Amino acid sequence: MKKIFLLILALLFLFPTINLYSQYTEWENISNRIPGDSLNNLSDAYLISRWVGWISSSSNPEIYRTTDSGQTWEVQNTQSPITTINFYYYTIGYAGGIDGIVFKTTDIFDNWINIGSIGKPINDISFIIDFNFNPIGYICGDDGALWAINDTILMDLSSGLSVNFSAISSPQINNVWFCGDSSIYFYDGNIITKQFTTSVPLNSIHIDFQFYGWVVGDSGYIALTSDGGKNWIQKQNPDTLKRNLNDINLVGRYG
Repeated sequence: MKKIFLLILALLFLFPTINLYSQYTEWENISNRIPGDSLNNLSDAYLISRWVGWISSSSNPEIYRTTDSGQTWEVQNTQSPITTINFYYYTIGYAGGIDGIVFKTTDIFDNWINIGSIGKPINDISFIIDFNFNPIGYICGDDGALWAINDTILMDLSSGLSVNFSAISSPQINNVWFCGDSSIYFYDGNIITKQFTTSVPLNSIHIDFQFYGWVVGDSGYIALTSDGGKNWIQKQNPDTLKRNLNDINLVGRYG
């Protein structure tokens, strides 16, 4: 399952005012369709089809759901503001917030249920690619927070680091990449190793099932790996203003 920003484009935290756009044949501004007053504090977006998707709020305890390609939105209440959303399967979703609480939903029309807390602000959640319908995932957050999820069970992996981890990617169990500050780390199920360090803060990472991936960061930084993070190659960013890059996701790779 992947985050496919085909319906919603949110340049999160890049500009003080955030507009949302949907795409069918061209981009359309849909900002005024989002309920509530959280438009300037939207934190994440996740789609499971061209019709059904969610947007989270980092200021209000709310998640906004659409089932008609962004034409209308409904409010789903949570106990705390949400920073990240990820779906293991079409009807099994997880969300994490700034209070460290992890929420789960098992139906696109259900509310989100509190399944526990990691005690630190949550920045990202990633689930392995698994066809046995056994939801196993990983959570990263502030102050070195690194946890595993097994359905409704949260397990502290105790990174021993004081880094604020910004993003995590786990295509397979015990093959987990995450970034924080200016470094990329790898967890093999037993130990955590630092793979790579650069000169700018890194904000998002995505590794596919064949261990091919990208990382992005401040000042327009982009880097590529084709060997599971053993080597990273910086790529040229066509944006001459070198604006911060806050999220990246792969929807397919060819060649």
